[in-house]
Amino acid sequence: MKNSFTSLVIFLLATLTTTGFNPQIEKSIKPTFHGAEYKAGSMIVKIKPAYRNECSATEVRVGSFLQAMGKISATKLVKKFPDFKMPSQNEIKSNRKPVDMSLVYEIQFSTVVNIESAINSVIQSGIVLYAEPVYLHQLDYTPNDPQVGSQYHINKINAFNAWDLWKGDTNVVIGIVDSGTDWDHPDLEASIKKNYADPIDNIDNDNDGFVDNFRGWDVSENDNNPMVAISTHGSHVSGCAAATTDNGTGVSGPAFNCKILPVKSCLDASANSIDNGYDGIIYAVDHGVDIINCSWGRAGLPSTFEQETIDYATVNNDVLVVAAAGNNGQDQTHYPSSYGSVISVAATTITDGKAGFSNYNATVDVSAPGNNIFATVFNDVYATESGTSMASPIAAGCAAMIKSRFPSLNAYQVGEQLRTTCDYIYNVSGNSAYNGKLGKGRVNLFKAVSDSISPGVILKSSRATDSDDEIFVKGDTISLFCTFENLLRPTTNLVCSLATNSSAVQILQSTYTAGVLNTFDTTSNFTAPYRIYIKPTAPLNSVVSFRVILTDGSWSDTYILTLTVNVDYINIAINNVSTSITSKSLIGYNQSGQLEGLGFTFMNSPTILYDMGLMIGAAGKQVSDNRFMIVSKCLKPEWFGINIDLEYVTTHRHMSQIFAHEFYLMLQSSRH
Repeated sequence: MKNSFTSLVIFLLATLTTTGFNPQIEKSIKPTFHGAEYKAGSMIVKIKPAYRNECSATEVRVGSFLQAMGKISATKLVKKFPDFKMPSQNEIKSNRKPVDMSLVYEIQFSTVVNIESAINSVIQSGIVLYAEPVYLHQLDYTPNDPQVGSQYHINKINAFNAWDLWKGDTNVVIGIVDSGTDWDHPDLEASIKKNYADPIDNIDNDNDGFVDNFRGWDVSENDNNPMVAISTHGSHVSGCAAATTDNGTGVSGPAFNCKILPVKSCLDASANSIDNGYDGIIYAVDHGVDIINCSWGRAGLPSTFEQETIDYATVNNDVLVVAAAGNNGQDQTHYPSSYGSVISVAATTITDGKAGFSNYNATVDVSAPGNNIFATVFNDVYATESGTSMASPIAAGCAAMIKSRFPSLNAYQVGEQLRTTCDYIYNVSGNSAYNGKLGKGRVNLFKAVSDSISPGVILKSSRATDSDDEIFVKGDTISLFCTFENLLRPTTNLVCSLATNSSAVQILQSTYTAGVLNTFDTTSNFTAPYRIYIKPTAPLNSVVSFRVILTDGSWSDTYILTLTVNVDYINIAINNVSTSITSKSLIGYNQSGQLEGLGFTFMNSPTILYDMGLMIGAAGKQVSDNRFMIVSKCLKPEWFGINIDLEYVTTHRHMSQIFAHEFYLMLQSSRH
């Protein structure tokens, strides 16, 4: 096989996600990995449990791993959470599987080493579950010139009526993981949760490993001063959630009597960059908060470490994470807000219209006022700022009130109570364009603390299949299986319907009647799945949006599902390699910008590919870079040692599987 390459030159034109290859990255001050900034010379890894006995706080004694550390010129290895203790199953307040953070390490290595190369070297040691960059996150706010304004959002979320009924509880605490706070602000000082077990005396009186953490902690500087440095962001976010209410001073916060725990999580506040947000989440969880607000995030790829940190908060410790949906004004995922178990918050205006800067997405759970919000800022003053950074703490403040009002609710239930009591806003001018992507609606604090009747059924999981090759093309009939879980009060006659506005498909079976569903019960339409027919007229790569509509009496909710049908590409996972093969000479992705495809991964690593195409030259200037049908006219299959008709490849739905397998074998052979 190796000799077959002597008669043929194959160029795999790959634009890797490194500083030297991506022109957009070259313009950035910080390096990026798939569109997300990261800390140069650092990565997060998780060791497989089978090697636990070889692990200590600063060492992993496995030969292949030590070789990888040497290869990347590693300078430091430390456990992220050396004191982690897994809770027993009877301590878990939800039916989710707890996460183990005890084998998570941070590696520091030479910044000369390319991040992809470093990650691949560690993965090839064979002892890690994952290896990822240490991502940086942007503060999600759009600054305005400071102006005196009314707090319209207090009226908008119906806080005054809520406070007539319930004023919160000082034992309920919101962790503000941000750029710090202004802990001596006259409208914040009384809202800080003080740790009286560890007063400021240079002694770790409570033996928690943090000296004098009386009013919070700075996880980036590792000191007990969470005061904002340059950015006023964290002090404004603090006031949006829980400015001291009814104290005759300044402004109000929706959380009224609830407290905040400031956790400063940035080294370079002037750059609006959060570098230790997930360490901040861990600190907040371990120090007794009930709600965590994250008014920051990033685009790019999801992170296993980050999702596990969220699960540590929510599953292991019953802490709800609330996060800003992002300020790019786009339909995009944004992390941490798009992670599972997080309440994602979009921003609205005084009229309940989507704020122009706010992201929108099917992963958004709720909306909250985020435009021109008047609240506290550093140095004992006030200012008006805008962003999903403001919407998120307003929603977090409402969540804290729910937790104090209904203390028996777990984190998932608190989040669902916040969702299910929202006001419908899709009938507001302009919002119909974002149907289903602004969450359930805009938060209503009064409903949130007064409603003890409504159910809270969620779409827990879904799976689509054609019971054949799982390649959804025209003429196929797809079965859609959905699992539902009721987090709140029992239903009486729950009906789950499927709908779409797409002309590419026809829904043949659209209704599933679940009937009575008690609290924490789950149900599935496994015996009578939704049935979807792909029409012969469906355009190639049609992205079909479905609405799963839940109704129970006067209560209703809607979830959005998307499915790409009539595809002209195929995802392939063979042995240790996963990639996508297309009909247009592209490999890895069917569209530019890393859309529609798996990229190119090895042993479940992050994709090492940005863009890739197949270019074949026969001799001199005779080069083809077109689709496989043209390739078949200038190549002989026997050159590859493949006994297939290459022209058949462009017309048969199984072709890509055959070609991908043989292409993989060629790659393996070429290594020897």
